[in-house]
Amino acid sequence: MIRKRISYKNLLLRASLVLQACCVLGGRMHAQSTTTFGVTVFSNAGVYAHDKAQVGIMSDVTNNGIFGSVPGSVVNMGGAKWTNGNGSSLPDELGIASFSGVGGVFRFISNNRPQSVVPNFTLAGRTGVSFPNLAINNPFGLTLESDAHIRNNLHFENGIIWINGNNLLVGTTGPGTITGYSDKRFVGTGNTTRGGFLYRSKVSGASGNVVFPIGPQAGSYSPLSIMYNATTPQDIHVRAFDDVYSAAFIGTKGSPLNVQQTWMIGQEDTVSVASILALQHMEAREGAAFTAHRGDSYVSMYDFVKRAWDTLPPSGVGPGSITSTFPPLGNAFVNTRALNAIGLTTYLTKSTHLAADSLVIGKGALQPVRQPDGSFVVTFQFFVRNEGLYRADSLEVLDSLDKVFKTSMSFSVSSVAATGNLKPNSGFDGVTSTNLLLKTSTIAPNVTDTITLVLNVRTSGKEEYYYNTAVVQGVLNGFNNSQYLFKNHSVNGFAPPLPGARPVPTPVVLTEAKYVMPQGFSPNGDGVNDYFIIGNLGNAKASLFIFDKNGVYVYKNNNYKNDWDGTNNQNVGGGLSNQKIADGTYFYKAVITDTATGKQETYNGFISVWK
Repeated sequence: MIRKRISYKNLLLRASLVLQACCVLGGRMHAQSTTTFGVTVFSNAGVYAHDKAQVGIMSDVTNNGIFGSVPGSVVNMGGAKWTNGNGSSLPDELGIASFSGVGGVFRFISNNRPQSVVPNFTLAGRTGVSFPNLAINNPFGLTLESDAHIRNNLHFENGIIWINGNNLLVGTTGPGTITGYSDKRFVGTGNTTRGGFLYRSKVSGASGNVVFPIGPQAGSYSPLSIMYNATTPQDIHVRAFDDVYSAAFIGTKGSPLNVQQTWMIGQEDTVSVASILALQHMEAREGAAFTAHRGDSYVSMYDFVKRAWDTLPPSGVGPGSITSTFPPLGNAFVNTRALNAIGLTTYLTKSTHLAADSLVIGKGALQPVRQPDGSFVVTFQFFVRNEGLYRADSLEVLDSLDKVFKTSMSFSVSSVAATGNLKPNSGFDGVTSTNLLLKTSTIAPNVTDTITLVLNVRTSGKEEYYYNTAVVQGVLNGFNNSQYLFKNHSVNGFAPPLPGARPVPTPVVLTEAKYVMPQGFSPNGDGVNDYFIIGNLGNAKASLFIFDKNGVYVYKNNNYKNDWDGTNNQNVGGGLSNQKIADGTYFYKAVITDTATGKQETYNGFISVWK
């Protein structure tokens, strides 16, 4: 549909955009150049992409007029370059002079060449042209040739947006939204000590956790998130580069104690605002000493008064969770730090201690044991070790089971046990009470203690895979008798991991029962339920063992064929061999081997016998 700033007839004549009839009705529009110069919207012309319109442009675009859009419309830009001229605009559904609505999506898409855009925006004065929403689906990337402003949403489908020494502002009266980001889809700030920034507009305490998905170059995704406790909103800007200098941005570089990366963050003025930052780095950026002592790492800030990077107690590391994808990135790590102020520009990096306090935790899962009622006994073992120099107090091992065993299933805690000075929490349920230990738990230096957690899990009846990660944290008496909270995530295995090992979830596989065990039978010769029948046994090889409540065997057969009629085949006292066993409850163990695959399964349970 056309907004008639001039007559519909003159607009078609003046603009080099070919509009199909379906576009006028709000359907699909494919606009292609009518000359070798590409698509042009002239300064006294206007074009609107309306609801559900899918506009396809396969050549360069020069917008000198009005290119409006409404929610639901998508302008697919397949050309090499989009240019917004002086005096142009990209308004939204509220009118040709409105920039406060939702608007449509300007989507840069190509699978065979890089693209560029001249937004014609100036960050310093917050003037010029702004996109309502912008999306990128280009593995070769999109390059900014001036500052840019996206009023609402920036969405990544594929590729990197290179700011090319310019600045990219997202949001207007708030930080806007950025979605779809990952280690392959982010804002590329460039690998230099000076350059452009990613800005989020008007961040405050009400904004929650605000993510800056940035990275200096391909393969060096290094996002930062901030919880900014400001009552008066401020623009926050962030960039990163792949080096650490002894004096922030000059001097020697390459210390093996550091992640080879520097983050720069700033706000609009020097007002002190408390904030919590989370910085994520890729494993490939770590110095050799940092990797060896990753568990003792922390976020370091450059002090321009002391002219040195500051030193803190270890903060511990978490998995690479600053991503829109799932699960967290396996080769990335997050450290956090609280700041009282970030100022106009603050330089941050990550460092570690060669000898410091460190808590590590390994977590392994024993083979689940299927029960006669179809549920499983699942046993987790935790191996907690204090690798540091000082005792850890108020020790906690946190495990949120409702985030693991969910959907159409249920679980209950059978028991929690612990060794040493670890005190088990009998009230642990994995939902409302997630600490396996009491707060009085402690662990001495160079000591390993264990926790055993036994669950009963009832599944939906089909094979399911579950992944579980625990967290260990405690108060450590660190350097100069200071106290601080140390935190680390678990690594899969039946031993404590080395300090600095990256978190690895513990897998549990619960398979549906292939063979069905009976709960009882009546061997009285009436032709009904006279035998111990293993359902679905077929040609599988089975060994069956039956014993009474005293553990005395009454039946053994290593080649069982569903033919036990309750006769005792063991030489027991009293002449009971070859006679029917007495009515009552007995216990069984069945070992069944699939002759086709060689897979062996063991079933344990009880059986009721009555005649």
